[in-house]
Amino acid sequence: MLAKDYTETEIEQLLKDYIIQKFMYGAKGVLEDDWMLIEEGIINSLGIITLISFIGEQFGISIASEEIVLDNFKDVNSIKSLVVSKIKALTQPAIIQEGTERKLLSVVPVKPNGYKRPFFYVHGLWGYGSDPTLAQYLHSERPFYGLQAVGLDGEHAPYTCLEDMVSHYIQEIQTVQPEEPYLLGGKCFGGNIAFAMAQELKKRGQRVLLVVMADSPNPIIKEAQRAQLLNHWRLSGKQQAREKLISSGFNLSQVENILRVIAANQQILVNHQPQRYLGRVVYLSASENNEKFKDAAHLFDPMQPNGWNSWVEGGIEVIEVLGYHNTYYTEPHVRVFAEKLNAGLEEVDDVLLSERR
Repeated sequence: MLAKDYTETEIEQLLKDYIIQKFMYGAKGVLEDDWMLIEEGIINSLGIITLISFIGEQFGISIASEEIVLDNFKDVNSIKSLVVSKIKALTQPAIIQEGTERKLLSVVPVKPNGYKRPFFYVHGLWGYGSDPTLAQYLHSERPFYGLQAVGLDGEHAPYTCLEDMVSHYIQEIQTVQPEEPYLLGGKCFGGNIAFAMAQELKKRGQRVLLVVMADSPNPIIKEAQRAQLLNHWRLSGKQQAREKLISSGFNLSQVENILRVIAANQQILVNHQPQRYLGRVVYLSASENNEKFKDAAHLFDPMQPNGWNSWVEGGIEVIEVLGYHNTYYTEPHVRVFAEKLNAGLEEVDDVLLSERR
């Protein structure tokens, strides 16, 4: 069946069936059109990517990164409207206008509206730039943009050089916010990238108000640690990731794209040699890492020798959040995580406001 042959009722039912099967674990009953899927924790960032994959295969349409916003995925009606509009666009001739802005490869406008200074949040090792669960708990007037890894679409090669990645991400955030100062952050490996972006922006004479590192691994100084991490990926980590992606509903082509991104990010992580940073860093530390990881917990302790504290001259503030490395950003812990993040961003806003008085 061609995409244009689906009725709106059929589109709605297909979406509901998929959401119930994939995210509600086969729950019986009726999925109401206006259920707040993100707010109720039914769909998270990985869920949106999985859902986009299903939509692409089922209806033969593609969802661009700039369309991955909260309003498009908050409930069934919103998702259906997005799908219907994309299907209608297939039957209409494209209008090419002169001066059209360059398509952004990495910036994902998860929550683009609001009068406050935007917060740019870099992806973790897996490359996903959408974090709708976190975005909904931030201040309602705080624009939230994710940064997504190049290469997830399979049309571009992922970055393997930190300097190239940093330069690209800075170019893209400055398309959204041309003027300094900036608020940067990142989840896990994304905090390492945000740290490097802040260093580069300062070299260019641009002001960075705050870098938020969410449970980001310490710089890997010893060669043995680098080899251990890469061997783990080669021997078991890659297969574990492949199985998780397949079980989440990704097709084999998409799985291979994501695995290439992870492998490239691993290389950047182990080769990253940070320079001393004069700015301020807030490090959000998952409280259960010591219990969960035991011998490896030091990797996420910024106060360890050669940890992030050794590289931050402007002061690093460590704030504890609930959960461990793989759960602090999911329900129910994400609410505390967002509360701590909000507080840090609001504090910086207040300082900036007082400077302007």
